[in-house]
Amino acid sequence: MSEYNEHINYYGALYSSPELRRHVKYDEYIDKCVSVATRTLKLCSTDTVLDIGSGLGDTGKILSSRVNRVYCCDIDVANIELGNRNINNIENISYDQITARPPFLSFIPDNHIDKAYAHNVFEYRPTEILVTYLEELARVLKVGGMFHTVYSIRKTADHKPSHLEDIKGDIDSAIQTLNYDTIRNEEYIGNPKDIPQIGRLVYGVIPSRVDVGNYESLDAAPLACWDAVTSLMAVEILIKKR
Repeated sequence: MSEYNEHINYYGALYSSPELRRHVKYDEYIDKCVSVATRTLKLCSTDTVLDIGSGLGDTGKILSSRVNRVYCCDIDVANIELGNRNINNIENISYDQITARPPFLSFIPDNHIDKAYAHNVFEYRPTEILVTYLEELARVLKVGGMFHTVYSIRKTADHKPSHLEDIKGDIDSAIQTLNYDTIRNEEYIGNPKDIPQIGRLVYGVIPSRVDVGNYESLDAAPLACWDAVTSLMAVEILIKKR
């Protein structure tokens, strides 16, 4: 089974198992996501917000009581079904499917979104997909609208050292080409076992060993390949549309 499919099954397990939610500190992770989005994007009551890769929709569900409108979205039908059950017909929040090909966010009009974020999402996608999302966000964001994400690149034995730098270079080039203003562009580099902020910024719902200890013994937990990871680069980006 692929890592991405294991990730989807993990969300299903989280939805149905309160014990698993407690074990991986899921509610604490959601609280952190809400706090980071609120603080970093300076969310306010008039904002229309986009949550990309929403999982169970819990972050958007909490934020819906604090902002004007929330769009949750995911590419996986199973997540969308679980998410729609979870948001339970709250009037100012919806859960839509991301299309497999551009425009990914076809359910959103041009120049419609004030703030957008993607937490714990782009680890599962090739670099060109993140670039395409940046292009699509340039369409849906209002002028002055902001986007926040943290993506990570794991280095295993079959990666050359320059591979990590090349990927970040591609993303930085896309940000410049699309005429975003860069507010924050920070790197975190090292062995994931030794960097606590990796669990906070990147893997949250799929916690690092720093957060959970022997979580990988759980049948539902993905990322059993942690032992092959020799280093990880996480990049935090906050950009604003000109």
